[in-house]
Amino acid sequence: MKNRSLMFLAAPAAIALLAVLAWWFRAEQPTEGPRPRRRRAVQELPKAESAGSEPSPDHRLLKQSEEPPALPASTTPTAPLPSVPPPTPPWRPGYMGMNGIDAPGGEVVVTQVFSYTAAERAGLRVGDVVVEFNGRAVSNLATLFEWARGAGEGAPISLRIRRAGSDFYLGLQLGRHPLYN
Repeated sequence: MKNRSLMFLAAPAAIALLAVLAWWFRAEQPTEGPRPRRRRAVQELPKAESAGSEPSPDHRLLKQSEEPPALPASTTPTAPLPSVPPPTPPWRPGYMGMNGIDAPGGEVVVTQVFSYTAAERAGLRVGDVVVEFNGRAVSNLATLFEWARGAGEGAPISLRIRRAGSDFYLGLQLGRHPLYN
């Protein structure tokens, strides 16, 4: 009984080995006839008929003493080209990395601070009340998030926070929104 079970396991392995060997020997066989030559990327220039004669008209190289041909008057630029400003990186919305709820009186209570975000690095805690964003009174959570997104990634902002009855200012630099990574 054990010999038959081994035979069923060994048969697929033997078939796979034979397929690999057949492929190997087919790849190793030499091709019939000479291999086709590849074209050169650069074409050779026509040679002069004799050592002392002038090159043919097809010979496009300039002698070192010759000047390049002048452009026709219609193609020379008459006005200077306008300067092009350097490309700016794409604008991305700002992200604090916190969540909250609207509090009575038009403030926002922080209910969650996400790990590895600007809010966590700045020291924002659950239970803090956000009173102002860059000197503007915060009326609700949607307004706070709208102002943060509008400020853009990397923008420095100032939040007025109320924690345990005392107000203080917390500065942070907005991070990259996870949807725009």
